Amino acid sequence: MGVCLMRIALFVAAAALAAAGIGHAQSFQNGDFSDNDGAGQIGYNTSLVGWTVAAPGATYLYGTGTADAGVTTGANGPNDLWGEGNGGATLIPDAPAGSGWFVAQGAGSSALKQTITGLTKGATYVLNFNYAYAQKYGAFGPTQLYWAVKLGNGQTEYTPLGTNPSKSFTGWFNDGAISFKATAATQVLSFAAFGTNGQAFAALDGVTITEGQAPGPPPTVKPVIPMTAGKLVNGNFASNGGVGQINFNTAADGWYLSGAPGYTFIYATGQADICCTNGQYGDNELWGKNNGGPKALSAPPRQAAYFVAQDGAFQVVPISQDLTRLTVGGTYKVNFDYAFAQQAGFLGDTQQNWCVSLGGAAQCTPTVTNLSQSSTAWSHGSFTFVAGAAAETLSFLASGSPADPPFALLANVSFNPVKSVAGGLGVVAAVPEPDAWALMIVGLGALGLSARRRRGARAVTV
Repeated sequence: MGVCLMRIALFVAAAALAAAGIGHAQSFQNGDFSDNDGAGQIGYNTSLVGWTVAAPGATYLYGTGTADAGVTTGANGPNDLWGEGNGGATLIPDAPAGSGWFVAQGAGSSALKQTITGLTKGATYVLNFNYAYAQKYGAFGPTQLYWAVKLGNGQTEYTPLGTNPSKSFTGWFNDGAISFKATAATQVLSFAAFGTNGQAFAALDGVTITEGQAPGPPPTVKPVIPMTAGKLVNGNFASNGGVGQINFNTAADGWYLSGAPGYTFIYATGQADICCTNGQYGDNELWGKNNGGPKALSAPPRQAAYFVAQDGAFQVVPISQDLTRLTVGGTYKVNFDYAFAQQAGFLGDTQQNWCVSLGGAAQCTPTVTNLSQSSTAWSHGSFTFVAGAAAETLSFLASGSPADPPFALLANVSFNPVKSVAGGLGVVAAVPEPDAWALMIVGLGALGLSARRRRGARAVTV
């Protein structure tokens, strides 16, 4: 009888503790990110057990040794990070814990979250984690980043502001140790990355949570990243890694291509019809007086020293820049100079244009016929867009046919807020969804395939 009464008393005590949220083993799981569906974009082609993000946010899972190997893809194609495997300045070290690690874009990405149960209300917990900073392959220039970490409705804590040099990976920091007090038995843990732009990526691995106190006070002051609201950088393409093919042997600071390598080049004014703007198929001159064309290749306006040229029918991917701190509902104007040309050694008239997109809308320049072995004069484009979110991607996509390589030229891009909507060159159209972009790009690539196969045998001018 006494034993039975004791058991009943223990049962009642345990039930009381359970009702108060005390004494449970907390349910945190998969802190090393090894329980997953493979490398890729979370919410698009992979997932993490125990963790959620708002799909398909700019968040990725990488495997050890593969972040610079061309195998991690997302909604916009390959998403490598700079490392020794693709010509970056530093080695990407192995993940500190497990076989996978999490990465979030520093501008416009969704927070990584996990609901933890079995916490002791009022108890203090220490959160430990490893973190690092990286840069998207094809981007150029130093970036700054930090992690913001929060448990439930408590105070947000921050890692120190870190600087990642151009084309680099910082290495892993193991000083992520933050204390939180549980205000309920069930709370949501979240990690959010913040960085200079959409080419800055923050990495995370080895997350653990245990009852106790962190050894030192965490930084509670929110870091400040020196950015100007809605600022576009390097609109004249002068900050670059030299003339050449973007994602192959050069890069333009602030800009990136959605696919690798993409057939987009940086040219120096006055040199495009001479030598030596090299890409994956060798020298890539444009027709001009210096290589036998009927007319001179004109220089871009405003004494621009460089311009970008994109093949509109082969390996067609947008050249883009991520903009942050936009005013939602605010109107912005994109100005740019453009022209059309043809790759030297090929014949035939081509029809070409540029399409410009910001977030959910696109506008296109008029389609222009460029005569065989020739180029057009430079024109000025001006479009207005309304920002649908605080972080948007500005993209330029060339289109051309037939596949006698039609090159669209771009220079002097600017992006500024305006108070009223002004007329643009084209009609506003919805931006295709990622699958539609892919189908359109595949179709354009097919048009250019036969011409590119004979790239080694140049046409003969009659």
